[in-house]
Amino acid sequence: MTSVEALVTCLRSERQRKYKSGIYYLTQTEFAYNSNHIEGSKLTRRHTESLFTTRTLVADAGDIIRSDDVTETVNHFRAFDRLLDTLDEPLTETIIKTFHRILKTNTSDADLPYFRVGRLLLFRECLRHGIVPFIIDAEHRDFYYRGLYYYDREPGYLRDICLSAQDHYTAACQKLVPGFSA
Repeated sequence: MTSVEALVTCLRSERQRKYKSGIYYLTQTEFAYNSNHIEGSKLTRRHTESLFTTRTLVADAGDIIRSDDVTETVNHFRAFDRLLDTLDEPLTETIIKTFHRILKTNTSDADLPYFRVGRLLLFRECLRHGIVPFIIDAEHRDFYYRGLYYYDREPGYLRDICLSAQDHYTAACQKLVPGFSA
């Protein structure tokens, strides 16, 4: 079994067992927090973790929580689960539209004709093709967008950002996934 196959097996197993201390928990909370934060969410990591573990949100005094931020975070959890459910299927327009629909259900921009599902698709396709996936963190948002913007002129910039993020995810997998090796 390859390391990526071990990762997929672990993600699916921990999801089924509702295990809250492993790679599934880390992936769900970090992926949702960072992707939504890149898109402008004001939820904290603590808020995201609370939504994932208890489906509740405890805000500090003075916190202003947008309903779309909560909905999109919960929807991201659902979209990631759908990602795991479709790993054996080739990427299709239907899958892309399904991710969009899941992410935007019950949000103020649910009727937009498109949504940025690229990071979910990248994660999914990495797994499908035996490549260790990655999560772009919110702290590298500007570098990530710069890499996308200048990709035609300097493709190495985006690649380096993705490889750095992959190194971080690999380190987490080495700690949390039995049978995972770099």
